[in-house]
Amino acid sequence: MKILIQLRDAAADSEIKEFTEGDGKKVYISHSTEESITQLSNHRFEKAVVSLRGINDAAILKYMNDYYPEIKVVVIANKTFDDIISIFKKVNYSIIHEPLQLSELKSQLTNTLSQM
Repeated sequence: MKILIQLRDAAADSEIKEFTEGDGKKVYISHSTEESITQLSNHRFEKAVVSLRGINDAAILKYMNDYYPEIKVVVIANKTFDDIISIFKKVNYSIIHEPLQLSELKSQLTNTLSQM
């Protein structure tokens, strides 16, 4: 089994490898989304561990969801990221995808106002 681990801090690399490797497991550690994408294209992973320290780190989750949905992912999120997710769970919101279409914005605003 191959496991991808994305962490920002390289200080614990050897300790993490020592702890997780064994029993047929091979661990690949990356320190950025770019490194993770390279690893994903070079190896077939069954599992991944991703540390999210900021909203920009979530890009790897989107990438894996789009291209490698079979990989089981464990997310390590700091309190700030967890708070951001919980805010969106509590707020009634809709999404308008870029590029912005004024007609779509007008439609969303009209729908929102009519529900009040």
